[in-house]
Amino acid sequence: MTSHQSGKAKISHSDAYACDLGTDADGSYSVDITGSHGDETNDDVGLGGRDTDVAVEHPVENQQELRYRAHLTAQLAARNDKKIRNTEPAAAFDDAVLAVADRALDAVGIDITAIPIEQPYLYALFLHDAWGFNSILKLTRHLDDHPVIASRIELSEMPSDSSFYRRVSTLADEGLAGPIKNASERAVHAVWRNCRHVPEEVMEHWDLSPITSINKYPVSAETRREAIRNWVKVLLSDAAETLTFDRAENASYTMEEYIGVLAHSALQNTGLTALPTTAAWLYDADRLPTGESLLKHIKSDSLRLDEIETQFAAANASVLQRGETLGLFDNPLDLAFDTVDITWWGYPLEATIGKRRSATDATPDWVYGVLIAVTKDARVCFGVNLVKSKDLHDSVLDDLLATATTYAHIRHVFGDKEFYDGSVIETLRKHIGDGWVIKAQRRNRVQEFIREIPTDNRGFRSGLNVTSATPAPNAFALPKRLHGQQTLVHFRDSNTETAADDRADTHTVYLTDMTDEDVSVEMIKSRYDDRWSIETAMRQYQHDFHPVCGSKNVKIRVYCANIAMLFFNWHALINRVLSPQYNLPLTVTHQELLTAIRDVAFREADGREN
Repeated sequence: MTSHQSGKAKISHSDAYACDLGTDADGSYSVDITGSHGDETNDDVGLGGRDTDVAVEHPVENQQELRYRAHLTAQLAARNDKKIRNTEPAAAFDDAVLAVADRALDAVGIDITAIPIEQPYLYALFLHDAWGFNSILKLTRHLDDHPVIASRIELSEMPSDSSFYRRVSTLADEGLAGPIKNASERAVHAVWRNCRHVPEEVMEHWDLSPITSINKYPVSAETRREAIRNWVKVLLSDAAETLTFDRAENASYTMEEYIGVLAHSALQNTGLTALPTTAAWLYDADRLPTGESLLKHIKSDSLRLDEIETQFAAANASVLQRGETLGLFDNPLDLAFDTVDITWWGYPLEATIGKRRSATDATPDWVYGVLIAVTKDARVCFGVNLVKSKDLHDSVLDDLLATATTYAHIRHVFGDKEFYDGSVIETLRKHIGDGWVIKAQRRNRVQEFIREIPTDNRGFRSGLNVTSATPAPNAFALPKRLHGQQTLVHFRDSNTETAADDRADTHTVYLTDMTDEDVSVEMIKSRYDDRWSIETAMRQYQHDFHPVCGSKNVKIRVYCANIAMLFFNWHALINRVLSPQYNLPLTVTHQELLTAIRDVAFREADGREN
């Protein structure tokens, strides 16, 4: 489960209703968003450091926004509860609702001087809607029980039910019933956030909750979807600023829509050109972009391979910058470097490195260098770079680390024994100093080192000369038996003499520039084990976010590889910081994110020809 961090974000609030209720003179104040109201030591308190301050102004223009921000209203109510400690009786709710009624009606465009029914009836029906009564009978009984309220709205005598129903019919005929109900909902929210007593049945009617924890507030499914859509709109807009095909302004489709095509392919596990037959079930087929047009733009001579890589570097930078601003990289990160092989079934000589899986499988792979944070709370990808030949691992790593160190303080970088190379070690030293760890291969000098160590003993060697790196790295050895790993020795009889080659299998060796005074081998092993999360991340990258692509064209390949990185990082960001506009913590699956990208792109993209 995603772990959201604690801290302080603020709601900057301006509330015109406050003066009606006599709380704050101008209704302007700031509130720390808390995770668990009243418990400053609780782990749930806030998500600050991973969030943004929110500006909220009442009245809101859009009625739906009132509902989407109910969890923030709970925060405002908590602040005013501390300030006012209101214990007024239930009748005070009516008084407070009537105090804000005129402003609420004005907010929905109703001029009370031009209303087609008498004002006493208007205010009575306003209370009817605020309480959520399902009959006029309940309203009249309520007013009978509270004569002070009836007197306030100038109902000296209680009208008959039929009199009320005639006014209800008049309002319905004039199209005013809905707006008045909306105004009453606004009034209830105003009373609640300004901490006037709101009866339990009213809270239930309007789906409001007294829970003040931002993590625990029962947000509606509609609000949650809107929060995800808001995130996607922001991220799509960021991407569209850097990704371009250098087309005329009156191009038929926007960049956002083409990103929607790529998201659809990854979501549906279908080729880019299959869009018309799959997405047309959900959207107007005549307004959908085609995969063919996307591929044409990518393959165009006007878009070079290096331009694609530069554009995506900038697009990913915008995501990383958002993460940095929101505190995603406040703590030091552990990173893992690896390569991801994306197999294809097309032409036999178009692979990047040209390695083959077996003698009977001639399918080549496209190989990309990947640098991913294995720190759970910031699992982002700092780049997916094409590896054009086997001797370029160090060059690719150099570029990726340059990006990572721009945004984050790196504690460790872990590499598998595949990167047992002096040039790779030199690159690691250049960017992070001594905090790197590579698992050693069982080559001659490593085997000799192990044979010198008793079977169940730890070992350390300063300057083990096993690569071309100068100075030589240090080596830590940990007995496999101590961390539960079986070796050949375990399967031999205790009286059987251990062969020299078998003895070289008794330990795991780690290369690093750290010393045994800096760190223990157990700590190295424990941290290095986190490297395995990159395997999960790469499977997610390949199978969850990568569009289906069988093209032999290197530009199309690189484009799909990089859009998958962008989707991966959007997913990481959305799940680790509060959402824009509503400051909601979200846990979003890859399917839900891709669906939202497609939906926002196809339903809301503008600027295209019709």
